[in-house]
Amino acid sequence: MSKSVFSSYHLLATSRTIYILPRSGALERLAPLKIQQAGLPFIRRIGLHLKPTTWAAQRWGHLATKAVLALDQKALTSLIQQGELHGRALPDSMNSLETGFVMMKIRGRILGLSLWIAEEQRLLCRLPKTMRSTLSKKS
Repeated sequence: MSKSVFSSYHLLATSRTIYILPRSGALERLAPLKIQQAGLPFIRRIGLHLKPTTWAAQRWGHLATKAVLALDQKALTSLIQQGELHGRALPDSMNSLETGFVMMKIRGRILGLSLWIAEEQRLLCRLPKTMRSTLSKKS
C-alpha cells in the first residue's frame, strides 16, 4: 500500500498504539497540551509485530498489495471455530508469506486479520471476539 494513501492524516504514537486522525489546523493548536490519545486506534504494537486494528484493515485493506489471504466460507468457519488453521487446511498461497499479520478477505471484502507463523505453518485467528461470535452464529 502506498504511503501517499495516508498523506491527509496525522499519525500519533504512544508506547503501544498508533492513532490516526485527519490533518487539520486544530492539531497544531492542541500541541501545547498533554494529550494522551487522539483519533482512532490505527495500529497496535504486539510483540515484534505491528498489527493494524480491525477497523483500519476494513477501512484501508482493499488497498493492500501483499499479505492478503482470500478465504472461502469453509476455511473461515474452521479458523473461527478452531482458532487456527494448519497443514492441508491452508491455501497454497500461504507458502510465499513471511511471518506476520495477514488480511483475510472473503467474497472480495476485508474481514480482519490473522497471524501467520511461517515456521510452524499455522494461521492464528485474530478477529475480535465479538466478530468471531457473530460469524460463528451465522455459519
